[in-house]
Amino acid sequence: MTLTNSQRRALEIVRDHPGIAPREFAEFMWPDSDGHSNLTNCGRGVTRGGGMNLAGGGYLGKLCRKGLVYRSPQRGSFGYCVSSEGSKALTA
Repeated sequence: MTLTNSQRRALEIVRDHPGIAPREFAEFMWPDSDGHSNLTNCGRGVTRGGGMNLAGGGYLGKLCRKGLVYRSPQRGSFGYCVSSEGSKALTA
């Protein structure tokens, strides 16, 4: 499988941080984005960077559907880890 530059970078981030959550992933993937400081209404208050959490989760979901990462229970919630297919793609 041929990876785009963005996919390769994302897999390297997940490989280097096993069990990573979408919020953490977004901070590593897009560190200079203004979205991290935007305030988002979340029903009973406001959260900072809510859109970036969704962007990170969306990107990880795409990698999951391609079989490159998988969801793993970590630290009481779900995190993402590189699958064997993802490891093969990184070494190719």
